[in-house]
Amino acid sequence: MGRVELSLFRKVLHDFRAHSTRGSRPDGNRIKALDGLRALAIIGVVAYHTRPALMRGGFLGVTVFFVVSGFLITRSVETLHTTKEGFHYWRYLWKKIKRLAFPVFSLIAVLPPVLYCFAPSLARKFVADALPSITFVSNVTYIVRHVSYFDATGLPSVLTHLWFASLLMQFYLLWPLILMLMHRFGMSKKAKTGLTAILFLISSLLMVGFSFSPGGLSRAYYGLDTRLSELLVGAFVALVQSEGRMSSLRTVEQDGTLRSQVSGLLWGLAGFSLIAALVLLFLSADGNSRFLYRGGFQCVAITGGLLLVILEDEENFCSRLLGSRIFVHFGSISFSLYLLHYPLLAIMNPATRTSPLKWWGWLVQFVIIWLVAELWHTFVERPRFSGDNTVPVKLSIRSVTKVLTVLGVVVALTCTVAPKQVARPYEERNARFRHEHHYAVELMLGNTSDVRRRHASYLERHTVPQPSVNLPQRLVPHALKVPKNLSTHGWTYTEASGVCTADPLIISDSVEMGAQDFVQSHIPGAIQDGQVGRPMSAGPGVFAQHAASGQPSSVVIFALGTNGPINDTSQLEQLVQSTHGSPIYLTTIRVPREWQDQNNSMIRQVASRHRNVGILDWYDASEGHPEYFYDDGTHLTPGEGGGREAYGLLIRQGLCGS
Repeated sequence: MGRVELSLFRKVLHDFRAHSTRGSRPDGNRIKALDGLRALAIIGVVAYHTRPALMRGGFLGVTVFFVVSGFLITRSVETLHTTKEGFHYWRYLWKKIKRLAFPVFSLIAVLPPVLYCFAPSLARKFVADALPSITFVSNVTYIVRHVSYFDATGLPSVLTHLWFASLLMQFYLLWPLILMLMHRFGMSKKAKTGLTAILFLISSLLMVGFSFSPGGLSRAYYGLDTRLSELLVGAFVALVQSEGRMSSLRTVEQDGTLRSQVSGLLWGLAGFSLIAALVLLFLSADGNSRFLYRGGFQCVAITGGLLLVILEDEENFCSRLLGSRIFVHFGSISFSLYLLHYPLLAIMNPATRTSPLKWWGWLVQFVIIWLVAELWHTFVERPRFSGDNTVPVKLSIRSVTKVLTVLGVVVALTCTVAPKQVARPYEERNARFRHEHHYAVELMLGNTSDVRRRHASYLERHTVPQPSVNLPQRLVPHALKVPKNLSTHGWTYTEASGVCTADPLIISDSVEMGAQDFVQSHIPGAIQDGQVGRPMSAGPGVFAQHAASGQPSSVVIFALGTNGPINDTSQLEQLVQSTHGSPIYLTTIRVPREWQDQNNSMIRQVASRHRNVGILDWYDASEGHPEYFYDDGTHLTPGEGGGREAYGLLIRQGLCGS
């Protein structure tokens, strides 16, 4: 950031303070509207972690949290440096460690019994992530493991979201120390703001650099060095404000002139415009977009920084809105909401749920999250750290918090020393009660009649079908869309054995691989080429290999799309063009990830453009059938009435119509 931009930013702050006599706080008191800004951020984060995501860009709420955290930490450190006692690094650090560690440790202590009762399948990843969480290195661990925040496969870890707490703790360790050294070396406030701007630029460039490397997005997303820029935006605002505080206060206008009123109105409108921009980004941003890593996160952070400037004046109507009681309250419990929402959503929304949750189901879940967060804030977070003496049993509650903190450490160490022994009882319980657990959750959050209807459908499918005497002379395939040029000439279907003589080439990922035995026994002429983790982009190359080998196939089935988002429809168009007009089927997917609906929409869109492209609709066929899936909600269960049989029958029906 150049000298001209820095001077302009200071002038904006100066003019702002000149207008806001009543909104100024020379005593450095709490800015109520900042709690409102945190409330806005936590709404985005919670809405992103629903399934499907109600706000696909809600993860940007974390960036807003970073900006606010950087601002508050810097302001508190700078204020302490001006007091008689001065700033004591270790005392300040211990205070921040308690602020983060005790609630996090307590969460790790209470989750094991909750998981055992309601979601034993989630215990395995909890065991793996417990120690990194209490040592606040989760973000580093995910970098080393090459775990993508947006494209992670399998069941979720209920501790995934603690990467934020880890990165924040690392910032607590580093930034106050840097500020202390700045003071020790006698750096002027201009020099401190300049150095902060330089560090912002370096961090931003690091993020851009990693975005160009293979697999670098996860490194850029989790790294302190790359996300530091967002924290430094808040720090920069705090430093500039502290630099101009006394001079601006001396030039404050003391009259309520029309010019001052118009200025206040303009600041309020500017604040609403920035909030509207954030909400729009919460609704539309894509976590896999490389634009975010090439300046996008920094633009969001700067938007948050400008909001900090506007919200310091409590008299403009934007500040009054975010400073209203309801926003302030939800902002004050935002950390408890952040800690608890992710595990609660993972428990209440099992990956095997195949029916959309009704609006009132979401409402029930949000109320549960809010109530639990209120209790957590009252009995775990607030009594330990506030000066509230209205709670009669505060000392007892503090003792409970200490016990939970110690227990959290014990749990994490036990998970590290004996992970298999810890996970075994959860696996045994999951094997015994998987179906009953899912049924109970659906009854609580879904539609009771729908659950009973699905169970009745399950029983009906196990009745012995009556044999058909008059078989059709010509096979008629059945699918959501059948390729117009698909010919069944020469194919036969034997009802007694269920064997179809079609000869498809099936190019697939691990989902269809689960059904390979069923397909091979019922469609023996099928050529199946499956690979774990195969993306849609690999389809044309695999087909070209089979075409070059001279293996004849009347139809090609691409059962791909589970392992990540399809970039755009051009990727599917390339797949279609690679077959040179041959009849092909594309298969819709069911996977509890944000790309499910997007991929299915593009598959349907491309199929509608081409006569030779059909659709096998696995998404629709599996709706309302949790028994089709393992706990990850993606891979297929074996046995009669299981997902492997259902998937194989879908393929056979698309070829032979039976």
